[in-house]
Amino acid sequence: AGDPIPLIYSHAGVAGISIEDEVFLKKDKPSKNKDSYFNRYSVNLADEEIQRIHDTKGLLGIMLDKYRLCGEKGKELIQANEPLSEKRKDIYIKILAMNILQAVKATNTSTGWDIICLGTDYDGMVQPFEFYSSAADLPLMAKDLQSFLENPTDIFDVFTADEVNRLQFGIPTEKLIRKIFSSNALNFIGKHFPENEQHMVELEGNGASE
Repeated sequence: AGDPIPLIYSHAGVAGISIEDEVFLKKDKPSKNKDSYFNRYSVNLADEEIQRIHDTKGLLGIMLDKYRLCGEKGKELIQANEPLSEKRKDIYIKILAMNILQAVKATNTSTGWDIICLGTDYDGMVQPFEFYSSAADLPLMAKDLQSFLENPTDIFDVFTADEVNRLQFGIPTEKLIRKIFSSNALNFIGKHFPENEQHMVELEGNGASE
């Protein structure tokens, strides 16, 4: 208690509710997610847990399992559209954006963007997004997410397009994408593991931070 060591939660989903919410406190079973776009299982992060990560200047690694990131309403949308269809691809990006934006909203500050990174779980996940099924597809995911953030539409009944814009806090979209896909994690390593500084310089020289 009170230890300032930064908290890291890798391969996470976002529950979209308070840790005190009656739904979050229920036993984990499919009915818990019945009326939700978010996955409210206790393995995912409640708002207060995200705030705690932010307060310690830690990292929240968003995993890329399509069903871990959404509740039953999200699953229904996915399954109602053909695999590899543009409509399903749009749903996937909105599900990813929904989790990221809720994490930022939980911190209620622009520095919420500084804790977001990827904890893909490509080595162990069950159901990847079929458009982005391996690390080789991350550049495409980054491009698609940037395109959405630059020209947002409503994310289901969770965020309006105006809210998506507001939660970007005026930060250039390309900078937000760089934070999520590389620079937040690289900056964290550089700060807390300075013995790797030369390696970090080499990574940046190869364009990793971009």
